[in-house]
Parts: sequence; C-alpha cells; structure tokens
Amino acid sequence: MLFNSYLWRQLKAPLPRFLAWELTFLSVIYGWVLFRAATLHDELEIIKTMTGFNGIVLPGEPRGRLAIITNFL
Repeated sequence: MLFNSYLWRQLKAPLPRFLAWELTFLSVIYGWVLFRAATLHDELEIIKTMTGFNGIVLPGEPRGRLAIITNFL
C-alpha cells in the first residue's frame, strides 16, 4: 500500500476515492491472510484460491428447504 501511495505522489495526480478505498480493502484482506496462515505455503494457497487460480466453483441447485429460493431468482 505504501508503494502505491508513493507511485501516485510521483505522478502528482490525485488518487480517485473509489480506487483508494479498493486498494485499502484489498490490502487489509491480504494482510489478514498473511497473519492468519500457519505457513508461507498455506498463505500462497489461500491467495491463489482467492484470486481464482485454483478454479472457481459455482454452487449447484438448492435442494430441500432451500429450494424455495429458486422462486425468487
């Protein structure tokens, strides 16, 4: 995050508010992974999964009591 801030100051252009919010949010999320993972390997696997490099799984059709939600979709 400091690196991004440094680059924007060098460009002497204001960072758009939404982009600043998004960069801060992503930095916090990745920081949580960094301090929560037990090993570096675990951290990299979690980050790969978060970014979609381990594939994306879409849920199937709801069944049982949850099947009623298909009426609202």
